[in-house]
Amino acid sequence: MADDSFLSSMTFATHDFRADSISCDCDECGVNIHIPPPILAALRERKRQKLEQGPIKRTQVRNLIERGPDSVAVWSWILPQDAEPLVEFGSSHRIVWVQRLPQSSTMRSIGKGIIGSSDEEKSRKGMDWEEGGVYLIPSNGGKAVGWIHLTDSSKGDDDDSSKKKNVGHAELRIAKVPLERLKDVQFDNDIKSCLPPWVSTI
Repeated sequence: MADDSFLSSMTFATHDFRADSISCDCDECGVNIHIPPPILAALRERKRQKLEQGPIKRTQVRNLIERGPDSVAVWSWILPQDAEPLVEFGSSHRIVWVQRLPQSSTMRSIGKGIIGSSDEEKSRKGMDWEEGGVYLIPSNGGKAVGWIHLTDSSKGDDDDSSKKKNVGHAELRIAKVPLERLKDVQFDNDIKSCLPPWVSTI
């Protein structure tokens, strides 16, 4: 039986669901997901049991900022350190703007296999991202995509002036761009120029 953490990790599921449905956040299908009452009751019971057992492991949070008429959608992602990753499917290109990344942190992409499994953790790859940077993540044909924010002890700094920048969450702005929109774009040019003008105002 799927539980709330599984549903919230998927592209179509929001974190705040009503009594009869979960609004769809999927940029590919654009439909609403309606949960039958028996399944919803089972999910709520599972969540109640997990709360009684102790704290739920922290998770990443994703919020839609705006979806334009050109089908480009801009999302805000908050990634606490060591939080379970949100998993989507790479049917669209993604342009990632790293708004915040603590100096003592590193970002890694999810690996292959079941999230949290030994094989998946071993196949994770480091992302050479820096705060303020903008990066293109090409579509992978619909395979799973996601990132994990981890502490990197080799980047630590005991200087008091840097302590504030060495702690806290990472924050990303991600623009999901349909394949056809970037079909003839040369990606070695300015990535931001690939986006419609309204995105730069957000």
